Amino acid sequence: MAKFKIFIDAILSGAICLLLIVLASVNVPDLINSTQTGKSIFFFYSVIFIVILTFVKLLFSPLIIRIKLLDGCLLILLFYISINRYWIQSVSGFSLRYYEFIGLSFLYLALRNTSFKALPYFLLSVCLSGILQAILGFGQLLGYIPSNHAGFKMTGSFFNPGPFGGFLAIVFVISLGSYLFREQIMSIISSKEDKVSILWVRIQSFLFHYVPLVSLILILIILPSTRSRAAWFAVLVGGGFVLLYKYNRILLPMIQRWRKMLLWQKALLGVIALLLMCSSIFGVYHFKKNSADGRILIWKVSTSGIIMHNPAFGVGFDRFKANYMNDQADYFKEVGEGKEAALADNTYYAFNEVLQFIAENGFIGFVILGLTGIVCLGIKTSRQERFLKIKSLGVLLSLLAFGLFSYPMQILPIKMEMILALALLSRSDRRTIYGISSTPSRIRNVLVMKTCMICVLGLVVWQSIPKITSIKDNFQVWRRALDIYNSGLYKESLSEFKWAYSGIGSDGDFLMNYGKALVMANEHRRAREVLEQAKKYLNTTIIETALGDTYKGLGLYEEAEEAYQRASYMIPGRFYPEYLLAKLYVETGQHIKAKNKAEEVLGKKVKIPSMAIEEIKAEMRRIINDIEVDQGEEENPPGFENS
Repeated sequence: MAKFKIFIDAILSGAICLLLIVLASVNVPDLINSTQTGKSIFFFYSVIFIVILTFVKLLFSPLIIRIKLLDGCLLILLFYISINRYWIQSVSGFSLRYYEFIGLSFLYLALRNTSFKALPYFLLSVCLSGILQAILGFGQLLGYIPSNHAGFKMTGSFFNPGPFGGFLAIVFVISLGSYLFREQIMSIISSKEDKVSILWVRIQSFLFHYVPLVSLILILIILPSTRSRAAWFAVLVGGGFVLLYKYNRILLPMIQRWRKMLLWQKALLGVIALLLMCSSIFGVYHFKKNSADGRILIWKVSTSGIIMHNPAFGVGFDRFKANYMNDQADYFKEVGEGKEAALADNTYYAFNEVLQFIAENGFIGFVILGLTGIVCLGIKTSRQERFLKIKSLGVLLSLLAFGLFSYPMQILPIKMEMILALALLSRSDRRTIYGISSTPSRIRNVLVMKTCMICVLGLVVWQSIPKITSIKDNFQVWRRALDIYNSGLYKESLSEFKWAYSGIGSDGDFLMNYGKALVMANEHRRAREVLEQAKKYLNTTIIETALGDTYKGLGLYEEAEEAYQRASYMIPGRFYPEYLLAKLYVETGQHIKAKNKAEEVLGKKVKIPSMAIEEIKAEMRRIINDIEVDQGEEENPPGFENS
């Protein structure tokens, strides 16, 4: 029995290691948004396998439960987010991100219950994943491997360089900690009680010395090419934290010298440090100024819109994208088309995880999250395991630094690294708030508890496999439908969209694609139903303009005008909604409005010149000329020109 338990532990640890190595590199071309959904589907099946192994381990092992304070806080956070999303909020909808959240919760449980000696191998697996992604990035830069985005030469296995840079930044911190604390790590995996060959010890020593080092070097070389300021900041914060702890003895003499300095010397050094910091911030800001200004606009609208209107509970987990564009439209409707209009775009994320968390879960959720963070900082560890706390906190701090300017909670491999850091923190905590073990006096209670846990795990596996398979199939059909649509076969794509509708009919992006296909196929009544449903889960200029086309096709001209106008308020710099408005006014005989709108379009500033904008402007000139000719004919009827 003992050998079987060791065997199951080894398989379970190996499965987690493989997941940590491979997940970031997964890309399934047959699925819609393949770089994201492919990772999710692979992750779900992997977690199911890990849960099954945990199920087997639980059957043949003594039940030992050690619940730490961090475990309790994370459980409360999970319950709050779930209750808020499905019971407090009136609308929820399909959310792949929520399913990932649940899967990560089970992965956390598995990490908490694996052998303590397996933890270093998990860290090594992350370093290996960073090496694989760095090599892939080099291949893309050199042109040997295609990028996943037409606008960027290097994306790794992600959809753009931002998430790629963020992933590498988090791996860098893990690799740095693994390299600096390699002696402590080796002490965990090679205790005196273990009878292992000298060769295996040397192999382990080689791996834990050189794999993190290679990962560090490759990431340092490739990271600047991502041009991600948030990733650079994450490396400085997380890596700096780990280095400060490791070399705090070197800093002590510097601190003592600081204390002995005269007041004017301290002031001078302070001014120099302040100037350096301000110049660095100024330089980073102007490195990609428009991008920074765009984020500031999103933060402003998020704060004055979603957060102000829903302060207590927010709008629900993963529902930022369903509400933000409506608030952006209201903002520009009030302030008008100024300099900020050129920065606006269809937005799915807040580019600040703190703001997005508050927007979705309210200040009540933020208080729970804040308390969880305080618990992380206050974890008490033994002296031998303190390095695990430092490494984990370094990862969480780098994640927070990256999240202040990006969207790491949308990227599954980054979230998995966060879960690993949290599991390490909990495992290293000396304090237990609740514990139970298979002692003779408690054998009956243990059997009842073990039976309940096995039933729950069995139910999860039984319900999850068909659900995951259904999601995968629907994503495949959605991708096929979109390919047919992009080929111009609009009516032919509808049968595929209709098939997937039964499974993911509450996904905003899917409904947007389906509704647009219905519009192009001139099925306006069905298009109206689908697009109005889509607005419950997502809103963009694409949905509003498609709705405008549908209303116009149904003869509902006032509703069409309102939809086009709404789209123009969402992104005032766009020409297309204004063009559609002008065409609507012409078709409904509102010549004065049409002429005014055409002149307004001709006077708009062009953000990015294109052939489409030139064609729109040419059409606006034609509209103005036609209206002026018609007005001239009305003023001078035939036969009276020379009277």
